[in-house]
Amino acid sequence: MLDALMITYFSAPLGTTSSAFWTIETAYSTSLRLGVVERPDLLFKARVPEDEEGVLSNTSIQQTQSTQVKNAVTLLPRPSQNESFTSATPAPGIPEHTVFYGMLKPRLQLVGTPNKLKFWFLEAEGDFTITASDVKSGALEINTDTALSWLRQYVIDRDALIAPRFVRAATASSGEFSITRSADRASPDSLSAVTTAKIIEQTGFKSDEVKLALAVGRDLQITYSSAEELPGKLLTVNSPLERTSPGVNDFYWDRVFKTFVIIDAGPRGTSR
Repeated sequence: MLDALMITYFSAPLGTTSSAFWTIETAYSTSLRLGVVERPDLLFKARVPEDEEGVLSNTSIQQTQSTQVKNAVTLLPRPSQNESFTSATPAPGIPEHTVFYGMLKPRLQLVGTPNKLKFWFLEAEGDFTITASDVKSGALEINTDTALSWLRQYVIDRDALIAPRFVRAATASSGEFSITRSADRASPDSLSAVTTAKIIEQTGFKSDEVKLALAVGRDLQITYSSAEELPGKLLTVNSPLERTSPGVNDFYWDRVFKTFVIIDAGPRGTSR
């Protein structure tokens, strides 16, 4: 069992007094692989049985084997194939109000040998949406290393929002704004980002080698891919964008976490 696993984040609209409303559309997915830093030779290979596609019976998260990324599980955070769901960031638009979304205390099923551990998500305690401020304060009671690995993925330094991971998608001034991103066949599928999750419980391993590698207290490495598994709409964000001062907001598309970063671009936007 892991302490928590991040799926994506919903950026607060910086430089505004506004909320932002985020809709995960029906084609949204995130594909991830597992690893252990101290044991890079330990191979995890996704295997999702047909009757194990549901991770949480009372939430919207489903899973399947990735068709685009070798050895990866694809998480589908939606109620069903034809449904979407919406979350929101609290006002005002400050970095601390960016929201992180994921699974709390997910339990993995592992079968096999150290050179090929088949895995899938067996269950989880629940899903969560939590602000960056609450992540920092330990509101989820997750490990500090886990929390920091999430926060590092939320980049608001304009000089660091660069291709190929980040691409500028739109610029908007004060007023109602909405943008939807759809899957792009031309988008690179080789980009990745890494977070960690703390192992908080383990049972049933017969191999001493695996027991040691996945001992309680160790970090499991989660590698996210930019691969887009399904055609169609991925994500929609809308906001009233009530700015605190004249200027514009730039929207950058994060290809790995398939979300927008909304920064305050100041009195006027400038092209890169």
